[in-house]
Amino acid sequence: MIYDFVEIEKYVQVKVTPNFFFLEDTGIRWPNVTKYAFKGYTDLDFIWNEKTRFLRIRGSLPFAFQGHNVQFTQNDFRDCIRFLQDGIAVSLFDAHVKAFETGALLEVPFKPEGFFNAHLKIKGMKNISQDHGRYFEDAVLRVKLYDAGRRIKQVVRQSVRNRLKTDFGYKPDGNYIRIENHYKRPEIRFKKGPLLVADLVGAEFGERCKNDLVQTYDSIMQRSTYQLPTSKKNLSTSNLYLLAPKEAETRFGFNAEELISSTLKTIPDGVLTKEDYKKRLAKIRKDLKRLTSSTSGKSAFDISEKLREVLGFRR
Repeated sequence: MIYDFVEIEKYVQVKVTPNFFFLEDTGIRWPNVTKYAFKGYTDLDFIWNEKTRFLRIRGSLPFAFQGHNVQFTQNDFRDCIRFLQDGIAVSLFDAHVKAFETGALLEVPFKPEGFFNAHLKIKGMKNISQDHGRYFEDAVLRVKLYDAGRRIKQVVRQSVRNRLKTDFGYKPDGNYIRIENHYKRPEIRFKKGPLLVADLVGAEFGERCKNDLVQTYDSIMQRSTYQLPTSKKNLSTSNLYLLAPKEAETRFGFNAEELISSTLKTIPDGVLTKEDYKKRLAKIRKDLKRLTSSTSGKSAFDISEKLREVLGFRR
């Protein structure tokens, strides 16, 4: 599991003087508010309200400290928080967690576009088709599926990518996807308020996040178990036509064969003889039987078992 983005907030007592010399003054000001930045590979925002004495920190710890989010454990998260609190001279493990992300990076044997198209919706959540990904969202949670291979090439420095090859076996030509739970209201999702930074580094909470990521993925409605043709000889026109309604069965809850049969019955008398009708229906049934189901009974793009493996669950 990988921790990524986090947003935390802390009330700083009057007797404590934050060391803002540890940070860079961005020059951005609002009434009583100053924005500072921790300058790493990327910036972490430190927003200080001098009147209310609330300090808010937001950004991606893995990107700030290591330049990528291919891997970033609870221990890494803990070490970074310790470094920041030592530098700014303000304890941070008792800060409130306003939002955070957990996720997993997976190398897959198919193109990411096919993966996104096969994952249709989560009940009760808004479906958002992003550029090179798919998101599902409600007031509490945003589920993110995106092309991590493309993202790495776009935002990770070449020198860091070179290290990824050695440290994590990164393949520049590989297919990678990332699955994330972005907790917009973590206190509601985990029924714990307030959620503290110290909770995020606890082993028990880490397991809860892993289980929640798996359960979230399992809740995504996927396309049918029918496999896409992998050779030209299996891509007959009739197979291609029938694949679409068979795929739609899962999404809309109808029976493709019954739908086609009922459509045939609407053809006016005299156009088809009874024998014509029987021959066409028999041909349709034959072609439907030729559609290949996956041996696992799951979608060819289902990565539930691989996700469990990456997260360290035992079979």
